[in-house]
Amino acid sequence: MDRSGTVGGGLVKPKQQGAAREVTILQRKPAPAGKTLGLTTGWALKAGLAKRGVKIITGAQYVRIDDQGLHYLQDGKPALLEVDNVVLCAGQESVRGLYDELVAQGVPLANFTPM
Repeated sequence: MDRSGTVGGGLVKPKQQGAAREVTILQRKPAPAGKTLGLTTGWALKAGLAKRGVKIITGAQYVRIDDQGLHYLQDGKPALLEVDNVVLCAGQESVRGLYDELVAQGVPLANFTPM
């Protein structure tokens, strides 16, 4: 926001905020990232990520992680992200049907707690 009164409407393009690290998000689904989020929420989250220079790759098929980095396929073609760290976030909803069924049958499930 420009408070000097020199810019019509008072809005200016926001400055890109750098991140302490280079971040890339990979998604297995080929659909655009955030497609299942609410319209406003998805737009706001993607805008915030873009503002910080976060790259988003969709339709990725993970192959392996080794000393070179993260190997994956995109559109069937091999690709490599040379990375120092990998953070894995998998799943959004608990799938606990088997657990509930075993508990209902009285099967002892020591040291196991579902998410």
